[in-house]
Amino acid sequence: MKTCFTVITNNYDELKPPRVVAHGWEYVCFSDKFLDVPPWNCIITTKPNREIKIKAEELFRNLALYVDGSIEIIGDLNEFIKEVPHKMTAWKHPHRKTIMEECGAIIKLKGCDPVQVWSQFHRYNVYKDDMLAACGVLLRSLNSRNIRMINSFWYNEYVNGVNRDQLSFIYSCKKHGVTPHLFDNTVFNKYFYWGKHLKK
Repeated sequence: MKTCFTVITNNYDELKPPRVVAHGWEYVCFSDKFLDVPPWNCIITTKPNREIKIKAEELFRNLALYVDGSIEIIGDLNEFIKEVPHKMTAWKHPHRKTIMEECGAIIKLKGCDPVQVWSQFHRYNVYKDDMLAACGVLLRSLNSRNIRMINSFWYNEYVNGVNRDQLSFIYSCKKHGVTPHLFDNTVFNKYFYWGKHLKK
């Protein structure tokens, strides 16, 4: 059984039923209140959103797809996984190309501390790295020990650094010898629709 999961807390998003329910998949939503939206199986949790998202191996040990609460599933996930590698795959950022651009954006748009952001950027030494993921769609083989190590390292970077997980994702992967596959909007638009959060 493959797992698609999402996390919705604090009324930040509306849980959306997938337009296509893929055979052989379970759909799991973690939330701070019960949400009755079939086929999602709602599990009440007090854990932080990012802990569930990043440290997914504590909940699953199979092929798992994380989908952000702002994103609607519009296609067959079995067809989606035929188009992308399974080990570590994420959505290529649709607006920015580099971590340097991401740093500028999270300072301007998210109000992150510039000193902390640029300190983390310089520590990563990724001036010429042209990979940037939008981690709203993330496919991982959680039975891989290396992937579980990446998740643990990534969460540690998130907790102890800037609280924007995209900033540390590529670095965490490459630190463990993995270059994640990034799929572009050509693939994304077949299977997903990116809407807006209920809260900004």
